[in-house]
Formats: sequence, structure tokens, C-alpha cells
Amino acid sequence: MKFVAFLLLSLTAVFAAAGEIRLYAAPAACGSGDGSSPQNAARLWDHSLWQTVRKQLQSAPVTLELAAGKYVTTYPAKPDTRLNLIDIGHPEHTLTIRGAAGNASCFMRDPADSKDAIPKNRNLQNLVTVRKNCRNIVFEQLYFTGSGMCGYALQIRESRDITLRNCHWKDMRGVYYGASGAWRSHNVTWENCTFANIGYDVHAHVLYNLSNCTGLTLRNCRLSDSYGDFVRFRDRVRDVIVENCEFIDNGLYDSSPFLAFPLFIDFEQPDQYEYFSTGLTVRNNKFIFKKQAPRNWMMAFHISGYNPPEWQYLVNRKDAAAMAKMSRPELRQYLDTRFGLQTGRIFFSGNTLENAADAVVYECWPKYGSEKKFPPEDYRNTISLTHAFID
Repeated sequence: MKFVAFLLLSLTAVFAAAGEIRLYAAPAACGSGDGSSPQNAARLWDHSLWQTVRKQLQSAPVTLELAAGKYVTTYPAKPDTRLNLIDIGHPEHTLTIRGAAGNASCFMRDPADSKDAIPKNRNLQNLVTVRKNCRNIVFEQLYFTGSGMCGYALQIRESRDITLRNCHWKDMRGVYYGASGAWRSHNVTWENCTFANIGYDVHAHVLYNLSNCTGLTLRNCRLSDSYGDFVRFRDRVRDVIVENCEFIDNGLYDSSPFLAFPLFIDFEQPDQYEYFSTGLTVRNNKFIFKKQAPRNWMMAFHISGYNPPEWQYLVNRKDAAAMAKMSRPELRQYLDTRFGLQTGRIFFSGNTLENAADAVVYECWPKYGSEKKFPPEDYRNTISLTHAFID
């Protein structure tokens, strides 16, 4: 029987479009379940399907077509229906995972699972995780929705060359960290995607990227109504491009920055210092706040906690007043020498703002015990940096 299934799959590969192997998956297996055709679709979470994908990628590009239906994640019940892609990909042969048209391939947390209880260790699982050296993967036409609790809907971890195209995240009030995002990954692109009404509380962001990512691109996307920051780049995220996107805050939640570059430094963990991101291009975007609010910022650098050894991130009132009076060259030099922002690698052009309280700010907020060394009455400050970057 196994030989027959393998033969069917081999024949499928031979007669697929030139240079490409097509496989098929669904929420439940049908027919032979070997993935050789829509009538014999494999169950998406079956280990054997991903063994086949990994093997076929060695010889040709692979497209995995997902049937219409609900791909429901239930845990800790068995069988496990979290999609974990581990060490899958080929530098030359692309793996494309394509949903059915019209948002018909729908990923969600099981509505029967608890929506209220968050584990004490916050070990919330993701619906889809791409991790441990995955590479050269394209996700197309996936749809994420539902308010069941999850850490991320789709997260990329320690992987590279990942593209999410024409994917959509909508009404995901149970997201705790991010609808999507990258961690220690390289060359990740979100293109022609939409995000709407995201987040459980202020921990939740539309895109949460952190820790030594490089080459992140957000292009031709539409983002609306985030409980937390819309897009967060935390700790040494380098070479970011945000272009031709539309950001809309309809005032459903307390206003947060559209683009946030925060650091959270706990003095109790000196081996885990965080540093500001460098290398940023923001061009041809629309940033729209429907209601006026004091924290309506296009972009914010934020520091909470302590200074790392190399830099002086905490700013007192005297320094803040001096910064406000500096000329553009003086302020840019100050930002480079005191904060390491590398202002020569930060570019803004062609953006429009509506109801913004400020375009670019620096927010200083002593926390995590640093309040004794840096009293909030002197060190809690918000400084406009708009004149350093925007004409």
C-alpha cells in the first residue's frame, strides 16, 4: 500500500507543471490521503506530508495547495493541530503554501478552547510557527481569524527568506503577542496583506519583530485597529523597509504608535541588554488617526528600564530641553553618539499623516526598578525628534 501511494506521488510529480511539484492538503485527509491530488488530499498536520515536502524540495519547487475549510488549532488535546514547520526549505527550490481563493482556507483557534485563562508562564502556543532554519518559503492567501487565545497567529523564528503574500488577519482579539512577526530571522516580507482589529491587551501588536532580525519589509499592506503598537521592532532589528502601506487607527483602543522601536532593559539580567534598531526606510505610506489623542505618533523610540553599558538611553528634563533647541545636524549627532541610532541610515519620504500629535518621538520611561536611580519626575520625558528627520 505504501508503495502504491509513493508511485502515485511520483507520477504526480512527473506530470506537474514543468519544474514544479504540486501537493494537496486539507483539514482532514480524503481518499488515499497521500496528497497527490485534491481528491486524495493529505491532512495538513500529518508528519508524513511534511516528510514528503522536505524530500521533494531537494529536486524541484513544491506548491502545497490547501483546500477550502477551517484549519482549527486545538491544544493541549490530541492530536496536536499546531502547524510547526521545522528545518524545511531549499536555497533554490521555493516551497509555496497557498490557500484557496476568497479567504476560504481559514486558520483559527478552536472556539471551544478557553478564551480567558492565560497560562502563568505566558506559554501561549502559535497557530503556525516557522522555525529552526526554515528557508525560501512563500505563504499565499491564508486567512486568520477568531478570538481564541494564542501567542501569535503566524510567527517566523530563526529562519530566512520567508514571504507572506496576500494573507489576511481579521478580528483576532485573542492574540497576545502579535498577529505575525519575526524573531532572529532574516529577509522576511509581508506583501499585500491586511490586518484588522488585533489584540488581547497592550501586549498585543499587529507585527511583533524582535532580537537580531535583519531585512524586514512591509509593503503594500493595510493595518487597522491594534490594541498595542501596530508594528514593533524591538532590540537590534536592522534594515527595515516600510513602504506603500496604509495605517488606520479608528480610535477603538488607546492610541499607540504605528511604528515602535522599544527597549525593555531589566538590570537584573545584565547579559540580556537590548539595543535600538538601525537602518530604516519609511516611504510613501499613509498614517491616519481618526480621532485626536496625545500619543498619536507615526513612530516612536521607547526606552524602559536601565541603560546598557555602551549608551545613555535615559534622558532627564535638562537634556530633553537641550535636545529641543538643537539644530538638525546637532540633534542627529547627539542621537548617534548618545543612543547609537545611526541617523544616516534612517530615511523618510512621501508619507502623509492625519491627526498625528507628532511624527517621530523619543519616549523615556524608567521602570523595572530603575525608578530609584532615575526618578520619574526627572527622567520620564517625551521628546520630539521630527525636526531631526522630516522637513
